[in-house]
Amino acid sequence: MPIKCICARFLVSRDPHPPAKLERRARPEPKGRRQRPPTLARDSTEELRHKARNTTRAHLRELHRRVQASPSAAFSDSDARELGIECVELPLQPDGLLPNTGEAVYFQPWPMRRLEAHPVDMTDPTTRDSARVKEKLWARLDRKRADQDGFLSAVFADEFLEYLRVGPLGRDTLEQFSLWTEGNLENGIIRSRYMNFSSSADPDAGPVAASTADFKFEEVWCAGREHPHISLIVTHKVAPAEKLLRTEVLALVGIMRTRLSRAALKEHTIIPINMISCMRQRKARILQAHFDGEDLVIRKSGLYNFATRELREKNIPLFLLYMASRPTGNTKAYKRRIREV
Repeated sequence: MPIKCICARFLVSRDPHPPAKLERRARPEPKGRRQRPPTLARDSTEELRHKARNTTRAHLRELHRRVQASPSAAFSDSDARELGIECVELPLQPDGLLPNTGEAVYFQPWPMRRLEAHPVDMTDPTTRDSARVKEKLWARLDRKRADQDGFLSAVFADEFLEYLRVGPLGRDTLEQFSLWTEGNLENGIIRSRYMNFSSSADPDAGPVAASTADFKFEEVWCAGREHPHISLIVTHKVAPAEKLLRTEVLALVGIMRTRLSRAALKEHTIIPINMISCMRQRKARILQAHFDGEDLVIRKSGLYNFATRELREKNIPLFLLYMASRPTGNTKAYKRRIREV
């Protein structure tokens, strides 16, 4: 039989009068049963975190614009408060232990005893040669009572990145011991348009070239894929100031805005930053910043002096404790009643 005919047989019903469809009677409602009111959909944790993240980005965008437009080169604590910045003292502890103040902590410094247990390995030729060159440069600057922009930053970077140390953890650099990874500014750290700190620049106008003569990003590190934390060294070609520098704030806010826009960090609402801020006259301080849902919180240490050999032997190890900090804290936290912009 042809295929066409076989198909036709299955398409034709043998019964020309199909049975009528039975009507199903509606079931009566049981007596005494109440109709439940429709439940209100509650925001999931993911939705709340997404909302907190967007609100944080809006806050930082507005703060960025206000600071960018400010003609002030530095801000007092009261000036900062008016901008929405809360300045908190960061006391650097020689033992590396943090005081119990009840404040959120996102960087746990190395204890001094651990650093002392891993001295610089002067048997390594590269480490020994680099250390000797630095000592000669320090001696020359000491004799001339001169200053060199970027030199103090380079000292911190070499101590952390290049010098081999040996101890119970093995033989490696502080960078490797502390599990920080050297980052790239152009690769998800800070957008190029946020690197123009001139007061006439619009941080949201579009990509521009960096044009800040008195500020420089030196080194930057990331804490790994599971942490949004950033640590960096910057140089300010200005006289040291106790006040919060405008360039410090712009760098911190620019990094936070960039990191919050990354899809890989979408679960995080807080971007903690540890900044080694070097200035002229061989002085430096440490800033630790995060946005708490209402204000930009900046914990600021005092200015430390590195002008003499004695001060360097005392203060460089102290700064290394904070450079080798372990990233900690809940960066996925959010406030249920976050303040709107």
